[in-house]
Amino acid sequence: MLKKGVASLAATLILGAVIISIALTIGLLAYLLNFTNLGIRLSAEAFSAAQAGVEEGLMRVLRNDHQAPSWQNGEYNSNLFPGGPSAAVRICKDKIGNVIDLCNGISTPGKYEIISVGTAFVKKRQMAAVVQVDATTRQMTVESIIEKPL
Repeated sequence: MLKKGVASLAATLILGAVIISIALTIGLLAYLLNFTNLGIRLSAEAFSAAQAGVEEGLMRVLRNDHQAPSWQNGEYNSNLFPGGPSAAVRICKDKIGNVIDLCNGISTPGKYEIISVGTAFVKKRQMAAVVQVDATTRQMTVESIIEKPL
């Protein structure tokens, strides 16, 4: 009779360990799935912020407003939503092939490059647009809008 009790105790402990490990596995999978979805959502928000930054840069180039006092050395930071995604926009005149920090690309008179880096929490996405603007008529021709790797 004593041996039956020991066997049931061992079976109960093993069964409890299996149930706890299954519960922990389900909890970990739920956490990872939620975290992955959050990363995808943040990446999409950063991409949207970068797109909005490019659009704002296009409007400022068209209005010849890219050297206003609100711009620091051709760069503008835009908070689309307070506490939400933001975009850092740089407009480089007469140079293309630039990086976000510098306007040191290839000399191309009459062309602008608009570089926008969208940020949502820890995710960042970068977009760039190259446009040509006629100095007399202010007609803008968009040559390319692409996503660039950071």
